[in-house]
Formats: sequence, C-alpha cells, structure tokens
Amino acid sequence: MRKSIKTATLALVLAAGLSAPAAAQRAPGGEAERYRPEIEARFRAMALVPGDWRELPAQPDWEGRSFVSPDGNAWLAIYGAPQKDDRIDDHLRSVIQAAGEDITYLRHGRRWVVVSGYKGDRIFYRRAILSCGDKVWHHIALEYPAERKRAYDRLVTRVAASLAPAPGSCKSESEDPLVGMGDRSRRR
Repeated sequence: MRKSIKTATLALVLAAGLSAPAAAQRAPGGEAERYRPEIEARFRAMALVPGDWRELPAQPDWEGRSFVSPDGNAWLAIYGAPQKDDRIDDHLRSVIQAAGEDITYLRHGRRWVVVSGYKGDRIFYRRAILSCGDKVWHHIALEYPAERKRAYDRLVTRVAASLAPAPGSCKSESEDPLVGMGDRSRRR
C-alpha cells in the first residue's frame, strides 16, 4: 500500500506540471507559516498541513489525503489503516521497510514508529501510531528534496507532532494513542 501511495502521489504531482524556479522557493515551516488541521475521512487520522499547500485530487484506489507544496517539489500524505489480525510488529515493519531507501533515523515503541532517510536525492519521513484501543493505525508520510533538508526540518517536526486521531474519533479518552506515551512519541 505504501508504494502505491508514493507512486500515485508522485504521478499526480508530475502530471500537474508543478514546478517552480529555485528563486521562487521559500523556506517552508517558518515562523510566519500558517498551518491548518486536515482529517482523513475513513480512519479519522488528523495532522497539520502548511496553509499554502494544496490538496491533490482524490485517488480512486486509495482513501487517504495528499497535499503538495507550492513549488510542487514536496508532498504530504495523511492516511489510516485498520489493525488487522496480523501482529502489531508486522505493521511496524511494513512502515519501516521500503525498497531503495537508505534509513538514517528509526525510532519506535510498542505502538508507534518513526522512520526517515534518503531515497535517491529525496528525503522521506513516515510516522505511524496505533490508535483507538489498538484498532486503527494513523499515518503521515512526507517526501521532499534532500537539498532543502534544513528548510523542511521545522515543517516536518510540526506536522509529525500533530499526528493524532481526530477529536471524537475514538470511543473514549482511554483509547487515545497518546495517553501514556509521553512526549517522546511526538518527536521525530
């Protein structure tokens, strides 16, 4: 599923012909940057999205939401998945592993994972948390040019820290995935 998300999102960005000269690029995630909360409909994953990023058209074979930066060189996906009968460790491994990636950062707990690294000349970042009484996975995935790493660091940190179930999506506060995990689970 993750490969199809990346492929479909990249295809939409390229098909839209979104590119801008380097002079038109600005540092994302600056203090003046505005963010808006966005919620994925089916599994109710919620994360902040930079205010000037636009949503890509819905994909018929995928239920998440994808957004692209103003210059078209970065994308963000918010999505969810049910916790199936497979073991939690299997899902964590599926988030971590992808062909052709050089992992430079990996942290995980029993019910969350953060992975980042390089894929060619791009940086990828993924975070997943098991939510709602261990019934639903909430995910974010970002990809952006490696040459702009410093410019994107603050944005990635802010978006990653915001990943959570949408208000009211879990039956009770005791099913909130962030209860008992401490601040460490919110850091990238």
